[in-house]
This record gives sequence, C-alpha cells and structure tokens, in this order.
Amino acid sequence: IGYPELFKTLTRDDLVKYYSRRYVPNNMVFAAAGNFDATEVMTSIENTFQDFARGYLEPVYLPPQHIRPGSLEFAEEFDVEIATVFLTYILPPADYDEETALNAALTTLFAKRQSPLNYLLVEELKLVNYIAGYVQAGSNAPEGQIAIVFEPKRVEDIRQIIGIIDGELARY
Repeated sequence: IGYPELFKTLTRDDLVKYYSRRYVPNNMVFAAAGNFDATEVMTSIENTFQDFARGYLEPVYLPPQHIRPGSLEFAEEFDVEIATVFLTYILPPADYDEETALNAALTTLFAKRQSPLNYLLVEELKLVNYIAGYVQAGSNAPEGQIAIVFEPKRVEDIRQIIGIIDGELARY
C-alpha cells in the first residue's frame, strides 16, 4: 500500500523511529470479535501492555495544497443550461480545531455581495451567478474539506474561474 519509490528511500532506522513515535498506548486500538470472555481478554490486554509508556503524539501536518495535482478535467456530454461546479480542498485533521475560524474566513471571502471573491466574480467580471464556500470537518469522514461551489454563467469560463479562485485563495 503506497508508492514503491517512497518505500525504497526508507531505512530500518526510519521505520523504528516512526514505530516508537506513533505506536504508543494512547494511539492504539484493540478490537476483538467472537465468542470469548470480555473480562478475561481485558485482563490479558492490560497485563500485556502494562509496561508500555504513554507517549506524546506530535500532530501530523500535511503540506498545504497550493497546487492541484493532476489536470483539471471535465466533460460536457450534453448541453447544460445551468452548471454547478464544486471544488474541494483537503483539510488535514490537524486543522479541524480551526473549523469555526475557517468558516468565518470563507464567509468573509464569499458570502456577502461585497465579499472580495463574490464581488470580483459576480459583480466585476460577471463570470458567475453565485459563489459560496464552507468547511466540513469532523470524525464522520476520513478527512475534512474546504468546499467552494459556484454557478458559472458560461461553461467555457470554468477553467478561468477556477484559476481566479486558486490565485485569490493563495493570496489570502
């Protein structure tokens, strides 16, 4: 599971360091299923791990997503009267605590007529009918996301609109 090039660069020391940093009791989960005595199993688990020291778990920070990997592709298979575009940016779990602040920032950038991106794309350039942004984070998904949705006036302008959004988000 993963990229072979990455595994070829790892050393035994890298793996041992990672294991000792991340495999600590406060970062482990034990699951059991079947016909057994739960008290007996819990006693066995407690005895097995009693000498394991709890460890400090450093947050894992993912690099910022300034560049969208791969190419942006969409196919227009039939005439569309009103298109809707959804953009998502991965939100690392380390940033979940910032959900409220991020929603406030997205509201500031998109929600009102005088918001910078809303005004630019709706009023000045007249490229979209509406634009909005919001954050979804929490334990219900493997990763959170910043979502931006807009309705372009013309399908032909989608690439230009996304370029403007990416540029403005990088600025802010």
